[in-house]
Amino acid sequence: MKLMNVKVENFGKLSNVNFDFSESCQVFCKHNGWGKSTLAAFLCVMFYGFGGEKKRDELANERKRYEPWQKGVYGGTVTFAVGEKKYCMSRVFGKKEAQDEFSLRLVDSNLESKDYSSNIGEELFQIDRESFRRTIFLSQHDCETYATDAINAKVGNLINHTDDVNNFASAFSRLKDATNSMRPNHKKGSLKQLKEEMGVLENQIRNEEILAKRMEETASLQSEQIEKCRHLQKQIGFLEKRQEALSGDLDLQSKRTEYNALCSAWKEEKEARDEVVGRFVDADCIPTVEEIESWQEQEKRCRELAVYVKQNTLSKQDGETYDSILKKWGNELPSDEQIE
Repeated sequence: MKLMNVKVENFGKLSNVNFDFSESCQVFCKHNGWGKSTLAAFLCVMFYGFGGEKKRDELANERKRYEPWQKGVYGGTVTFAVGEKKYCMSRVFGKKEAQDEFSLRLVDSNLESKDYSSNIGEELFQIDRESFRRTIFLSQHDCETYATDAINAKVGNLINHTDDVNNFASAFSRLKDATNSMRPNHKKGSLKQLKEEMGVLENQIRNEEILAKRMEETASLQSEQIEKCRHLQKQIGFLEKRQEALSGDLDLQSKRTEYNALCSAWKEEKEARDEVVGRFVDADCIPTVEEIESWQEQEKRCRELAVYVKQNTLSKQDGETYDSILKKWGNELPSDEQIE
């Protein structure tokens, strides 16, 4: 893990301070009471939470001890890198642990990360809070040395026992050989091999993360499509019912059209009948079927006579001859004997 930036909103006497950490060693040379120990305690609390939560003594209860003097937001952010990933961890502390807020985001995308939980210290460093305080984190109160009788005896007799020097040289030689065998720049160095294996595993992890993300997107898309299919099925059912209703309406419309046509035909026939009936002043004068048939027979006879008359009409020359005869004989036509 590599520490990159620390921002303290309010923690103890520290308020709105920001620290950027470079590649080299970071040294804070400040006067007493500036807040160096408070800054170190802030880092420990950000990764592990408060210690002594149930203690009534405000010095032993860290939550009460580092409560902001000037009030404001109680907490801050820590930006750090683990391998290729950069994280920004944020904590806001309340009056008790249940009111605390924790968030972890990727710096490159600002997306929320599930790589670590609020118990990030143990998950990241693989040690508990007390081990962190005794190894990675050392306060000024831990910088005390104690010498036992055995240590004093060993230190006092160092000059008289040269075997210790020889043992040191042998141990140093073995340590050097072990270090050489693990050189990260050597092709066969165990550290280089482990680094290569780590690179392969990291690539596998990234590929698995990409596949997991794609699977999640595919599952989400599948859910959307299933929901769309359900919606379309509902629409199809509605349209089928609507089609059935429209089919019934079309049948009714067809029957209505046929009915209207029959009504129009009946109306025309009625108007024709009323026209015929209207020719007679009194309804009682309407001829019977026999009378109509008699009149039709007479009409037929008249037509035949008209044809006969037309066929026997004198031509123009015969008419002139007939007129000359009339003039010669007057109104009295000659008898048959006279003609002979």
